[in-house]
Amino acid sequence: REAERTEKLVAGGALAARDLDQARAAVTQMEAQLADVRARLVAAETQFGDAVLRAPISGVVSDRAVNVGDVVSPGTAMFTIIDPSSMRLEASVPSDELSALRVGGTVQFRVRGYDETFEGKIERISPATDATTGQVPIFASIPNTARRLVAGLYAEGRVVTESADGLVVPMNAVNGSGAEPWVLRAVDGKTERIVVELGLRDPRTERVAILGGVNEGDILLRGAAQGITPGSAVQVGAPAASTTTKHAEGQ
Repeated sequence: REAERTEKLVAGGALAARDLDQARAAVTQMEAQLADVRARLVAAETQFGDAVLRAPISGVVSDRAVNVGDVVSPGTAMFTIIDPSSMRLEASVPSDELSALRVGGTVQFRVRGYDETFEGKIERISPATDATTGQVPIFASIPNTARRLVAGLYAEGRVVTESADGLVVPMNAVNGSGAEPWVLRAVDGKTERIVVELGLRDPRTERVAILGGVNEGDILLRGAAQGITPGSAVQVGAPAASTTTKHAEGQ
């Protein structure tokens, strides 16, 4: 405004032209000062923003590496944050099992201190084997909405490569010494030999799926009892001797 008033006075002959030049120079100087103040304000706001730590994810602080008053350098790790609703399992699988691995495959594992089996899905398979062990690292996501698991636990488990619904019996209930596998079934107090068709085997639980030959609820003799001659009279002591279940898995 002062510059505009000076221009009018110069135009009317009330002031000399040098007064207008001085007024314009003063305006330029004030504009430069204003720009400098604005730049310092932006810098101060940036520094203030950098002084506030914002977590990139929602979770729980599991580790704090600094305390109030500590001086830290850019890039220094200050806090570790975990999302307890979803955990990650890092495991290794023998390289000769690599062909059976796939992203999205199921992993089952147990953790010491927990009387249950946990399950997750493979989300990444390492493109290289471990130079020391020769095994293939895999990474699986584990749902943990109930927050039963905590970070840092050691687990032992397996990768499920095949699964099927059906009848399952202990491996020692099946005799595979002949041309065809068979079981010894107790029916109406007598034994009979039944040829069966086998499906998936689970070496860990020592169970095998039966695809045909027996029905759910049949009573099968196993182990040394298979030496009984078919047609012999037998007496079953307890219903718990039933060996059929409804799910089979292989690894």
